[in-house]
Amino acid sequence: MTHAEPFDLALSRPGQPRWLSRPRFPLGERIPVIVTDEAGQEVVGDAGINLAQSESSPGVVVAVEPWLDQRAGQRVDLFWAGEPMTSEWVTAVGQTLYLQVPGEQLPGQGAASIAVFYRVHFSANDVEDSAPARVLLKLNRPGGKDRDASQPGHQGLPVATLPPALIEHGVDAASAAAGVPVTIAGYENLRVRDLIELRWGNQRVLHTVTRAEADDKRVVLTVNEQQILDAGDSDGLRLVYRVSDEVRNDSQDADLLPWSAPSQAFEVYASNSSLPAAYVLVNGQYVEQIELQAVADGDAWVEVVTYPADFARGQWLHLLWRGTTEDGRVVDIEESRQLSRVPGAERFRIANDQLLELASGTARVSYEVGVTATDPDPRGSRRRTLSVLEVPAWSWHAPRVPAAVHGAVAVGAGALEVEIDLPRGCPLGLVLTLVCSTNSGRQRRVVWMRSHSLSRRDLQRDALSFSLPAPLLKVLAHQRLRFSLQIDGQEGPNMELQLETSQEVYAAAQVEKLRDGLLDPAELGAQGATLVIPLDPRLQLNDRVMFYWRSTEPGGSAADTSAISSLTRPLKFDVPRNVVQASSGGTVSLNYQVTPVNGEPGVSEPLEFSVGPRAVTGNSPAALVDEVQP
Repeated sequence: MTHAEPFDLALSRPGQPRWLSRPRFPLGERIPVIVTDEAGQEVVGDAGINLAQSESSPGVVVAVEPWLDQRAGQRVDLFWAGEPMTSEWVTAVGQTLYLQVPGEQLPGQGAASIAVFYRVHFSANDVEDSAPARVLLKLNRPGGKDRDASQPGHQGLPVATLPPALIEHGVDAASAAAGVPVTIAGYENLRVRDLIELRWGNQRVLHTVTRAEADDKRVVLTVNEQQILDAGDSDGLRLVYRVSDEVRNDSQDADLLPWSAPSQAFEVYASNSSLPAAYVLVNGQYVEQIELQAVADGDAWVEVVTYPADFARGQWLHLLWRGTTEDGRVVDIEESRQLSRVPGAERFRIANDQLLELASGTARVSYEVGVTATDPDPRGSRRRTLSVLEVPAWSWHAPRVPAAVHGAVAVGAGALEVEIDLPRGCPLGLVLTLVCSTNSGRQRRVVWMRSHSLSRRDLQRDALSFSLPAPLLKVLAHQRLRFSLQIDGQEGPNMELQLETSQEVYAAAQVEKLRDGLLDPAELGAQGATLVIPLDPRLQLNDRVMFYWRSTEPGGSAADTSAISSLTRPLKFDVPRNVVQASSGGTVSLNYQVTPVNGEPGVSEPLEFSVGPRAVTGNSPAALVDEVQP
């Protein structure tokens, strides 16, 4: 029999630079963070790791880009704060390699600055470490857990408070001009750079917690005059707020909502206008916020109710609509008309495309009444400000593959196109991430992922397309793929697809002493488990064979590569005994890849089996087969 050496030194050229890049965190690198370096100084970090990533099905995903002299079978070990965390092997040369860290393996919950690097094994005596990436890990929420699910709002967030005089007498024009201070007492997990969003009516008041406030466990933010006037007057305003920390963990109550309990009610009468605010209608209903999901293909309407005390026939009504997009761009709509009848209701149309432009932004509506169309001193109304809510994640459709037929697609010479339909109302700049994974026991193995920030051109086309490269598809042939969509870091819908190929696959590898789908480590010798690559007429001398032993258990995976040196004796590999023992209690998926000297690469049928102690029964055979016969 022919046994493979653990590493082929001919594959590597020690001493040459490989240009290893820093590890990347595809789902965390868009989160700007500040970390602490080795000297204790605050510096800009490379990524933020939050609960959404750690609790997702793939766990925390780390991307390693191709390096110089990359070869199939090279092992990559990931180190987290100096400790080995997981390993993966190169299967598709020239493609990004993804390593995954399950959430349960991540250390601690409080905020921690962590250095993450990877080590590439080029041969038995040639390894190289990458430069470290600095990440901020935080696995708890502002406000902690909701202490009382029976009460409204998050009970871990103290109720916002105003000075007693304003609660008793209300907020008048003078108080608004001075700005209204709002105090938030310290909450659980309060930390510098927490972002507090206070809702004053329909106005979003944002405040970033300073170092002094974090140390003092007390935050004071000020609502300015413009925000108070834009929100309009109220007979009984109550304030609520929510918190998002530096890595975008949101406060969350027992109902999975982020808001605090409402404050004590108080009166606001800061506007000097006697004219009432206009109304906004969607689908014939008066609304206080515009939900684009409800708008669909329709329009919105602004209604001004006229009455004899303040309006008269022949006067001019001037509508003022000021929209603000999520990125702060202003979209103004103005329209004037002469009143033909009073009393009555005047309605102004806000077109669908003008609403969609404001996704995740706001719309402020008011009007003026003048004696003439150019009256230099018109009377103004109170303002009404509405939030424009984008399409929620649950309304998205699953990714689709146009080339698929009955849930399967054949691997051809080109890339595989995956399309995402964009619902109407997607905001400009929304980040979509497509994740492709295969089944690997209890955890899905990420093999490809891409992120894209929506542009105006994307929104005009109503669809977004991703391409999986052909070399990767060949390695994944005969596997079932899952395409998962993430919308701005939140899990969305997914679809599964069987990947087929017209190329005939190689027979599955064999494992000596594997019986009835179970491999017992106690029955193995000191060399560990022996894998046998069946003879095949397509195999030629010097063809390279690489096997992948993937276990669901930490430390229980392995890979190796060797060349065919005999056409009459099967190639054999040894999986070290400690790897087999680490696989105990889990499931192993075993397959191999053939890279011919001439021709296209091919893959084998997978072999799946369990590893663990064999139950002793009276029917157990007295002897075990020591070798798999060719």
